[in-house]
Amino acid sequence: MAAVTQYEHDWRFQKLLGAAPGRVIPIVLGIAKAGYVISGGADTSIQPFSGDQGSSQGFPLPLACRARRLMIQVWGNSLSGDSSLRLMRNEADTGLQVTIPSGGTGLFTAEGSVDFAQGDRLMFHLVTGGSDTESIDIPAISVLLEPI
Repeated sequence: MAAVTQYEHDWRFQKLLGAAPGRVIPIVLGIAKAGYVISGGADTSIQPFSGDQGSSQGFPLPLACRARRLMIQVWGNSLSGDSSLRLMRNEADTGLQVTIPSGGTGLFTAEGSVDFAQGDRLMFHLVTGGSDTESIDIPAISVLLEPI
């Protein structure tokens, strides 16, 4: 079988997703969990899809992507301090960060972008403010990925 060039691979991938030539279809990656309550004073990584905490495994990307528009939905927040959510690449924080103010609820978004190479691992890093008697209820985290 003949080798497939990167251009042909990208074209086939886009065709599979239903894109017209030259048009990129973004992919959303994240977690959605009911009752996902995290205590104050936490400093943890969160895995895409499962929402598992503390593992540094991450999700390996099958192709090079540009990550943008990091979002977090907060339903309840009794934390007395600000919290932050960062996108991580290969166990290192990137510049894509959302700040959740003390007691803040709703949808919080960070603009900007971070490039990931094929095989880079993606995960989220959450640091919560306040004490361990307080908590934050996070039903969803997402980031938009565009193949590059």
